[in-house]
Amino acid sequence: MRYTLSFLVILLSISNLHSQDYGDYLSNALQEYNVYKENAIAEYEAYRARVNAEFAEFMARPWKEEKRHPPLEAPRKEPDIPPVVMPDNDIVDTPEDNELDVVDINPVIDEVPPVSIVPIEYVPKPKEKSIDFALYGTKCSVRFDSEKRMSMNGITEHDASRYWKHLSSGDYDNVLADCLSTRSELDLCDWSYYKLLCAASRAIYPDDNEAEMLCAWLMSQSGFKIRLGRSNDKIILLVNTCEDICGYPYFTLGVNKFYILNAAHNDDTRMNVFDGEYPEEKSLRLSLTGSNRLDSRPSEKRVLKSKKYENVTIAADANLNLLDLYSEYPKVFKDNDTKTLWAIYANAPTSKEMRENVYPLLESGIAGKSESESANMLLNFVQTALEYKTDEEVWGDERAFFPDETLYYPYCDCEDRSILYSRLVRDLMGLRVVLLYYPGHLATAVEFNENIPGDYIVLNGHRYLVCDPTYINAEIGNTMPGIDNSKVSVIMLQ
Repeated sequence: MRYTLSFLVILLSISNLHSQDYGDYLSNALQEYNVYKENAIAEYEAYRARVNAEFAEFMARPWKEEKRHPPLEAPRKEPDIPPVVMPDNDIVDTPEDNELDVVDINPVIDEVPPVSIVPIEYVPKPKEKSIDFALYGTKCSVRFDSEKRMSMNGITEHDASRYWKHLSSGDYDNVLADCLSTRSELDLCDWSYYKLLCAASRAIYPDDNEAEMLCAWLMSQSGFKIRLGRSNDKIILLVNTCEDICGYPYFTLGVNKFYILNAAHNDDTRMNVFDGEYPEEKSLRLSLTGSNRLDSRPSEKRVLKSKKYENVTIAADANLNLLDLYSEYPKVFKDNDTKTLWAIYANAPTSKEMRENVYPLLESGIAGKSESESANMLLNFVQTALEYKTDEEVWGDERAFFPDETLYYPYCDCEDRSILYSRLVRDLMGLRVVLLYYPGHLATAVEFNENIPGDYIVLNGHRYLVCDPTYINAEIGNTMPGIDNSKVSVIMLQ
């Protein structure tokens, strides 16, 4: 907050005060800080009350009828090229140098800073009650007195305006403060935080309309860009996102898409929409960031081992609560480009379980090895410890995996392997990695400090060697047969 900087400025001036006792000075400085803090909080709360009052008044005006757009379809990639197994006796010890021509380069996805607002101060209240609920199997609670609940009675513009004023009365500020605190404690990404607000709202209000209004209010007070719709006796929350989402209907308001994320409202083709802007609102970002520290619900351990390197073996278990989050994470794209989806999955951090249980075993297996040896050992692990099947065979549709999912589910395809391998090399070896997209196939390329021969690309003067997790038994530097090297695209990773 602003007063923190002012306090630091005050403290830094201590060295110039030779004539004043330090203890007295510090006491006075702290007193001034507390007065400033109280004034800053009062100033912000007055501003917030004024904004919500004006917002509610604007909400009472007629809402414009808008037509819903059908869900965006996920762009389809070419049919998968099946994996190729290189027989042991055909392995080439020293492949020839061969520079590949790059067709296009997908830049690193811009990281939009997380939405942050001035923290809402928690106000202690006598005999305060709390309401418990769960987020992906993780126990949560918010402090709220159920006697303060109020019914909407209708969904007209005036009903919505009246209810927004009720939500802004101060009775729900501790709900907001607790949700913001939980977001920080669990290090939740924006999607997880949205789901937290949904769960909290539903725990307080079993009724759909009151829960939807409360969730909209919590989202706006948390800094997110939302709108409200009404149709067929229902209030509907609309959410704007940084990325395009597949599978969810949406409305176009100005230049922005606002999605219906609640599946219960997907049938409403037309509705009246309140298109009021809340000050400093920001889009929900759907790149998966944060560690999402959900309560642990471990799966059974799955033993995975490299066929060539026996010491590269893991016993992997997964947090099923985190897998529940992953399983309903929406498919998102930038500019209707499938390749951006893979970058989002590859840039996602791995779980606490993977870092603490899997990484040490792999690090032990490659300890003391050169870069080329370590990369080959990890490559063979991904090639041979995992069983290949296409998404269509297993899921009936395209479905990319986060690295934890690839170690949990029994089957994976080329993009899942490449995403996993890119994460392992970056995390365990500290090397830069890019994804290589060929029509129907995904592989990786690694920038080594060693000069290793083989198929490679050059990016901004840096040499990246092809490493294909689906070319079974092949070592680094080898491109899988049947791949058209004249059509390789590069997907930059963080």
